[in-house]
Amino acid sequence: SNFRNKNGVEAKTDTDNAQILNAHFQSLFNSKVQVDPTVLDSLPQHSIAHELGTVPTANDIKKAIANMSYDKAPGQSGLTTDMIKNLPPEALNFLIQRIQDFWEKPDVDYDAWHTTILSTIYKGKGDPQDPNNHRGIALKENPAKVLSIILADRLLTRLKQIKPIA
Repeated sequence: SNFRNKNGVEAKTDTDNAQILNAHFQSLFNSKVQVDPTVLDSLPQHSIAHELGTVPTANDIKKAIANMSYDKAPGQSGLTTDMIKNLPPEALNFLIQRIQDFWEKPDVDYDAWHTTILSTIYKGKGDPQDPNNHRGIALKENPAKVLSIILADRLLTRLKQIKPIA
């Protein structure tokens, strides 16, 4: 079904729908907030944690895959978490090598890992043509999610080490 804009005008084309959703999400996520950049000067400085940049080991990657939920929507390729979790050893080793190459070699890049598909899911109540009654979701490629999990785990570990002031 087509969305309605703030004035109640129904979208007639996919472009109209995209423009309505763009305006909706712009208003949700791009609010103007006053920021005082001088606050950064008062933050304590810590030594550089070079270990954050080390190439993930096969165990790091396997742990990240194990921590992924089942039955999640895939990205553009259709590769699901269930598929990754059930790869035979040879295919898993191939994926591990791709992830390690991506991390370590600047000339290795996968466009799909930078692509996120934005979609909406109707919440099940209210006017389905009102974007406010939809939840936005971002569908990333699952190998990119593995990288995100590794980074988040490393950053969380570092954060716990430095114990920031609340």
